Amino acid sequence: MSLAIRSQYEKRGFAQARLHRYWTSLRNPKTAGRSDLDRLAAIDARAREIAAMSDSKIRDTAVRMKESVSAGHHDADDLAEIGFALVREATRRTHGIYHYPVQILAGLSLIRGSIAEMATGEGKTLAISLPAFVFALAGKGVHVATVNSYLAERDFEFSEPIFKFLGMSIGLLPEKNNTEGKREAYKKDVTYGTGYEFGFDYLRDQLILMRQPHPGPRERLRQAILDREGLAAPAIVQRALSFAIIDEVDSVLIDEAGSPLLISESAETDDRDLTALQMARQLADSLERGTHYRVEEDSRRLDLTQAGFDTIHEVPDIPWEGLRRPWQSYVMNALRAELFFHRDVHYVIDEEEKVVIVDEFTGRKHAERTWRDGLHQAIETKEK
Repeated sequence: MSLAIRSQYEKRGFAQARLHRYWTSLRNPKTAGRSDLDRLAAIDARAREIAAMSDSKIRDTAVRMKESVSAGHHDADDLAEIGFALVREATRRTHGIYHYPVQILAGLSLIRGSIAEMATGEGKTLAISLPAFVFALAGKGVHVATVNSYLAERDFEFSEPIFKFLGMSIGLLPEKNNTEGKREAYKKDVTYGTGYEFGFDYLRDQLILMRQPHPGPRERLRQAILDREGLAAPAIVQRALSFAIIDEVDSVLIDEAGSPLLISESAETDDRDLTALQMARQLADSLERGTHYRVEEDSRRLDLTQAGFDTIHEVPDIPWEGLRRPWQSYVMNALRAELFFHRDVHYVIDEEEKVVIVDEFTGRKHAERTWRDGLHQAIETKEK
């Protein structure tokens, strides 16, 4: 598990500065200097005090804490200690279990922005709930990213009664292209979802923002005064990015690093481009490995030799005027489609005879994704 802080649409404005001060206070509380074991004992003591409160008293305490932190008035010596104690007692009352020391220590590590390594069965879901609640007190939203949709749904269902008991809203990020559903999920105090879906939503929002005119100084001032969190709130789905907790960080940020998040805007393939794709496909079939091109299997690197470069440019009737990219790119994509991308492994063909990308790690189909720079069209041509 790991935690990351990100800022999306705001520059160094008032809201971001306040958020940064909040996180700094969590990482460096007034009680700094004590060990985590000392803080663990303090959390246990506070939890015993909270255990004597009624359900409504606990909820009121959590709500008042959120209001105070959101307003920038967090005078408590250590919000993490109070917040962790509240979550611990809420978990006991909703699930009949409570956090063990190893889970609390992991939560303290995440508060500092560190990676916490936990053995299987030590309860990462419970550990994540602790910093998620404390970060949510800022009122800016917390993203809990998991490696697949099953874990996201499972952890959401487990955590939902805990956060609701404390007066916090919680949402599950839908994976289908459901704009309203996504926007509602992002409005919650805590949002569970897959790491790649958080990433793709960010990229989609950036495409929308890129198409919009850049606001002038007057508009930016108006947004700052109103504390607006986005330049196009009705159009985009995410709020400004503030806090993220990543479960299975080695899988999300290391293992899946070989599969970058890419979004390409759809473009109609005209007759001339289709002709170029078909010619490139036929030409690629005639090229010989070692003579016309070299391949590095481990890195999936493909290079034309000088003989290959000369051969592909000696082909007659290349539709130069209809090319959307250099002719060499068409041929290279045709070769990549044949060498590196295989049906029922990297993609499938749906009922409409379209190529649908398959996630190599989860096996999930992603009809809304396309490979970029003409590769998707090259694979479609290969399958015709």
